[in-house]
Amino acid sequence: MHFYELFAQKGNGYYRFFAATLEKIHFCVIIEEKETQKEGRTLENAEIRGLAADFDISKVINCYSAELSRARKFYARRRTRHAFVLFTDGCSRYYYGRNEFEMGKYRLLYMPKGVDYYICHPEDCFAYILDFDSPSAFLPPPFAVTCDAGTERLFSEAVSYFASDQLDRTAKIKSIFYRIIVTVTDILCTPGYPSPSAKRLLPAIERIKSGFADPSIRIDDLARLSGLGKKHFTSEFVQVYGDTPGQYIISLRIDMACRLLTRTDLSVKEIAERCGFNSEYYFSRIFSAKTAYSPTAYRKNFRNV
Repeated sequence: MHFYELFAQKGNGYYRFFAATLEKIHFCVIIEEKETQKEGRTLENAEIRGLAADFDISKVINCYSAELSRARKFYARRRTRHAFVLFTDGCSRYYYGRNEFEMGKYRLLYMPKGVDYYICHPEDCFAYILDFDSPSAFLPPPFAVTCDAGTERLFSEAVSYFASDQLDRTAKIKSIFYRIIVTVTDILCTPGYPSPSAKRLLPAIERIKSGFADPSIRIDDLARLSGLGKKHFTSEFVQVYGDTPGQYIISLRIDMACRLLTRTDLSVKEIAERCGFNSEYYFSRIFSAKTAYSPTAYRKNFRNV
């Protein structure tokens, strides 16, 4: 049996609807952030838009609070899980490609798994972290928003439930998770449609979503679907999604490989072929670079997680 919560909001000539269960919610976000400062230039505003996405939470991995010590800018290993991080004290900066996210009190950051990033903690910080897994291979790029004390209470409740031995703790944490999602959409969703860049990329995104495991998928073809030259297409793709088309496709393939390694008994060679890799050796090399594990070691460590 599924219990649905329905949400509707009327805007200027449009409606937004949300239908949520403990397992899934659908929403569209439009996010405004800053570009990373380049040498000799000041920060400029840029729009980073997440297209319609399914935050389909399959498992709450961890929920905790942490003190983050002061540190200079350093490379952080790619996450193996998605996360929402809410800062309640201190100052921090997270760098995803060209995008810099300034984090402070009540700033919430979405951190997707499998994406390179850098961190700088100019001062000690305190944050709540909710790690989760999702079977969806298509999630928004990183984003940050400013919340309030109510969001801090939600994270505090989630941490308390996770540390408890209540039988319904998972259901309660998932319920809080989707309340956080609704809070984010209330802050970020605005009237209108995606940016011109995002709309131009939609045909290519649909092709990637449906055929990222096809070894014949080519960037030139994706650019033509969007009516752009290859260079222009790649530039707009990086602006919207924070990664090149090729790296984006690789991330989806690795995400699929992770699921197959932990949920099936297929051989590494079979998984490589199903995920669009022509060579088992190349697959293993890329997989190790992205996850810091060989395919065999990943299966051994995360099979029953």
